[in-house]
Amino acid sequence: MGGVTRSWAGLRSISHSPALWVGGGGATLRTSRFPPAERPAVGGKRRGSAMAETCTGSRASEIFTTLEYGPVPESHACALAWLDTQDRLLGHYVNGKWLKPEHRSSVPCQDPITGEKLASCLQAQTEDVAEAVEAARASLENWSTLPGAFRAQYLTRLAKMIQKHQRLFWTLESLVTGRAVREIRDRDVPLAQQLLQYHAIQAHTQEEALAGWEPTGVIGLVLPPTFSFLEMMWRICPALAVGCTVVVLVPPASPTPLLLAQLAGELGQFPGILNVISGPAVLGLVLSSQPGVQKVAFCGAVEEGRALRRFLAGQGPELGLALGAESLLLMTEAADVDSAVEGVVDAAWSDRSLGGLRLLIQESVWDETMRRLQARMGRLRGGRGLDGAVDMGARGTAARDQAQRYVSEAQRQGAQVFQAGSVPSDSPFFPPTLISDLPPASPCTQSEVPWPLVVASPFRTAKEALALANGTPGGGSASVWSERLGQALELAYGLRMGTVWINAHGLRDPAVPTGGCKESGSSWHGGLDVSGPLPAPPGGVHLAPASRSLNPILLPGSL
Repeated sequence: MGGVTRSWAGLRSISHSPALWVGGGGATLRTSRFPPAERPAVGGKRRGSAMAETCTGSRASEIFTTLEYGPVPESHACALAWLDTQDRLLGHYVNGKWLKPEHRSSVPCQDPITGEKLASCLQAQTEDVAEAVEAARASLENWSTLPGAFRAQYLTRLAKMIQKHQRLFWTLESLVTGRAVREIRDRDVPLAQQLLQYHAIQAHTQEEALAGWEPTGVIGLVLPPTFSFLEMMWRICPALAVGCTVVVLVPPASPTPLLLAQLAGELGQFPGILNVISGPAVLGLVLSSQPGVQKVAFCGAVEEGRALRRFLAGQGPELGLALGAESLLLMTEAADVDSAVEGVVDAAWSDRSLGGLRLLIQESVWDETMRRLQARMGRLRGGRGLDGAVDMGARGTAARDQAQRYVSEAQRQGAQVFQAGSVPSDSPFFPPTLISDLPPASPCTQSEVPWPLVVASPFRTAKEALALANGTPGGGSASVWSERLGQALELAYGLRMGTVWINAHGLRDPAVPTGGCKESGSSWHGGLDVSGPLPAPPGGVHLAPASRSLNPILLPGSL
């Protein structure tokens, strides 16, 4: 490797020139592949240049397959410093100020890798929920009657606050969730800023189109434990843009949404438009029953969503559900195998996914795909999420135990299990796992696949692939991989899924609506009119956007 250093956060992109590499931290590393006197002239021909190019290409390929990554630790001093400003005791952020009521139980906020206690988080009670809803109701009139341009300015300022404190956001989120910091740094935090900027534009430009409409009112939001920050951003941005106010219930030990609420409160003028309280998911029933809450958006487990739906049946608040976490990847024989394998890695093992993955592979390319996939699994890097060179972090003992239970049950039902490496039984890590030969009618096939597991099944024909894909209760997201666009579109429209990508997986854009169907819920977010907190015209009539009856088919080049 000569003078090339490995103290950087993994390769992100490569220039077409063999002498230029770009590291994850933005630093440019240069290495000379030719002595000065032997470098080929640009644009000219030289004897043996074709051979040199071939050698260079093979050497580059060898480097990428044998390159060893050194640790690139991200300092979390800023996260600890922010926790110190709260005396390591996090309460609730309501009406622009911290609330730390007495006589409340608390749960520890721990590092999922080391078990170190980082802070204590107070758990809300009924009166705390009521106070947050009252603050949102008191702010609703002033906020909703503002011109769209003023709300746009507020959202833009909040986006700049996130940009100013972006290091704090990504280190705090990685520290408490265990997720790989580079996923949060390169995807979550920039996407949060894009969501605010996009909906700021909509608040300003769509005001005339929504003339005569009224905001829904106070929105209650219940979040999952792992992706609470990003899921929160997808839902509060459109709500605030159209003039609604929000009360967010975050799971225990989730400080990042509290940090966002604090920054929003520091902007002044409208402190009660975003209120965040911490507590168990059962408080979602309390939040949804509060007077003045017009809509509840729930993100989380299927059983908890069902309980909330039964509770609200026949009552006033509208309910939006985003349930479950697994996704589907369908790979045909016409797919580019290497690209599809990388799609599996992105969908299941890149710390972007909340749940596991169901993988359907056409029988003619089954053996080759499984071989390449297992080889690729061996090159995945697991470790502490704050290490910038890590592909997969650890999400704590609860996620590990859930994955282990699924694997054990799948083995009892006759499945074959391949794991890339092994870890001690008391480790919080769980290795990337590939499960195959699971009967289609087995209970594991019908149950949700947890992270970081992939359940692979072969199929012969397109009809069989659709039957397997549509034969499970969930209907969240899927991707179809084929170089034949007509075949890919035919399969995509045959899937009973909320969102389908073609030759890509997990692409997200603020302007594109995504959502689920069947037991994955009916909640949609993104885009102009399917973002959830739809404004209502006088008389309370709600419009049902046409996009809700269709599966958005997303192509990589369309985003």
